[in-house]
Order: sequence, then C-alpha cells, then structure tokens
Amino acid sequence: MLYKSFTHFIVYQAVYLNNHYFNIKLNLRGGLKLTEILELSDEKQIIALAKALSSPTRFNIVKLLLDKEMDISSIAKRMKQTEANTSAQIKYLEKAGMLDSRYEPGAHGVRKVCKTKVKKVILNIL
Repeated sequence: MLYKSFTHFIVYQAVYLNNHYFNIKLNLRGGLKLTEILELSDEKQIIALAKALSSPTRFNIVKLLLDKEMDISSIAKRMKQTEANTSAQIKYLEKAGMLDSRYEPGAHGVRKVCKTKVKKVILNIL
C-alpha cells in the first residue's frame, strides 16, 4: 500500500517471516524520483533483504544515500564508523541489491562511490 503526502512517500508492507508478521514502513523523503523498484518473491531473497536492513548502521547508510552519492570515507565520517566497517556494511547492502557503487579517481588513488539502487521495495510473500 502506498500513501503519498505532500513531502513524503510512505510504503507499508506486512511481511510474514519465521511465524511472525512484521510491518515494514519505509519513509522516502519527497523530491526523489521513485524509478528503481526491487520486487522480491523468493523467500531467500526476502530474508536476505530483511537481514540487510535489520542493522541500524546499514539502514542508516541507505537513508543517508537516498539524496546523494557518497564515497566510503564520507559515509564513514557521517556514520562515525571506521572505513573498514563501513566498507563491509556497503558490501552487505550491495549483495542484498540495495546499493550500487563504482570506482573513481581520488586525491590518493581510487575511491569507491556509492548510491542507493532502490527507492521502493515490494515483497510478494503469497
């Protein structure tokens, strides 16, 4: 179910995992083009996504990248984490299909620039 307010898009979805119902609410800030949709039907993919978003650090990284692309160093500073930990969290989110990244020349070699790949998640659990 999708509700559109003046400044927010709010997606509500009920998920049944391990004999429990979970209500998921994704609040995506207004002004974004909701073009990338991740639709999952496979139980393993749904569970992998749920695990990826269950970490407050990973969830906050996704929220941070909704508005703009950022490199690992910038994300680490904003999240008050080490670059090694941030890089590991980014890899986890990439495997779940939530983030996309590329390498660019930087001041001291190359830098990994990340962006949100998905703005909307649809879970088909039937």
